[in-house]
Amino acid sequence: MVALDAAGTLTGNGTILYGEELGCDSDASSLCLKITLNNTSGLSSNRLVTFGFGIDPNATGVTFSDSDSIGIIGAALGDIPAIKTVEVCAYSGPNCSGGGGDGIFGGTSDTFALFIAGTWTGSVTLEPVGFKYQTDNGSFEFTTVCTNGSCDTTEVPEPGSLALLGAGLAGLALIRRRRRD
Repeated sequence: MVALDAAGTLTGNGTILYGEELGCDSDASSLCLKITLNNTSGLSSNRLVTFGFGIDPNATGVTFSDSDSIGIIGAALGDIPAIKTVEVCAYSGPNCSGGGGDGIFGGTSDTFALFIAGTWTGSVTLEPVGFKYQTDNGSFEFTTVCTNGSCDTTEVPEPGSLALLGAGLAGLALIRRRRRD
């Protein structure tokens, strides 16, 4: 479980397979990933609209492949707006920000492949992993970091929410200053 909102619980899981397990070759310049995402949210209207991850070493390009045009439909080098540490994203809308009315609806899944260009001479780290859900009550973004088999998921406020929080704090400071005068 990653978050609770008024429309229900947002949950999901997935798998990432790479290289020979897919019948495609990963080599020093190309990393092949097969990704399956499951939106296990209780309400079908809760959509998983963007998935992404940070990658070390850095990627220089990404190509998307999927046998259908349902769920996740494209990928790019880019971040999820509130998660700047995500470098590769796969999306259901026009770009990494999400948008549109599509996505992986609650109770469904999608499988797709990413071919990532870069220099892969040793180990590759995919961290953090980020997700963006769109619900009837707004959008929710999360990061997951796993260490020694234990994963920690954190909700990330959207940039607009941070601006409102900053404006509220500035207003509070101004009110306190006026009371002192």
